[in-house]
Amino acid sequence: MPRFLEAARLRISRGREHLEAKRLGPVASELHMLAGDAAILELREVADAARAGEVAARSFGQTADQDSLDACASALERIARELDRLKPPADISRCES
Repeated sequence: MPRFLEAARLRISRGREHLEAKRLGPVASELHMLAGDAAILELREVADAARAGEVAARSFGQTADQDSLDACASALERIARELDRLKPPADISRCES
């Protein structure tokens, strides 16, 4: 799980940068890969949010509307919150007796 979380956070960071520059093709790619990784790990909330963001990013390529940008931003934030919730304890050894 730690590798997934690290990679996912990197994808979210890159997705935000691309979104800010209105480059939605790369946003869709990052979210597509994130959705696949999350699905493999059975992280349904993350996978669903990533798929929704991917759809919105691809929609922007056809419509160039603000709603698509907003939906992408919302999906990225939802995923970031889910990743924070999944964060493993900083030092498990302290919990052992």
